[in-house]
Amino acid sequence: YLAAELFRLEPGARRAELWNGGMPPALMLSHGGASSYSSKNMPLGILDDSQFESQSEVFEWTAPGQFFLFSDGLVEAENRLGKVFGVEKLEQALKDSEVCNRFDAITSALAVHLGGATAHDDISLVEIKLP
Repeated sequence: YLAAELFRLEPGARRAELWNGGMPPALMLSHGGASSYSSKNMPLGILDDSQFESQSEVFEWTAPGQFFLFSDGLVEAENRLGKVFGVEKLEQALKDSEVCNRFDAITSALAVHLGGATAHDDISLVEIKLP
């Protein structure tokens, strides 16, 4: 199977569409606060065609912001003591950083957490800027 997220952006309409199949919650941050979009679908390849759910979430925004998509390897990354990075450290890195440095803040916080150790799973992180 394959966990996946599909994202379609309509910047002029300040509208986007997200399909999340088995990935961690996507995060949207703007001046108005933060929103989380949890997976409501199974990963690809688990259900047959007649059971597959293609319904996506549509959302709009009114102020500039950012959307973060990431794999479970990010939040499940363990340090040498076996402690996971977790959603809490991810959210703290976002909260403690300037808007223009959020991506770097996450990768720096992860590097500190790992302390030179190698992550046991692949790590993907995508930042989408919302105009």
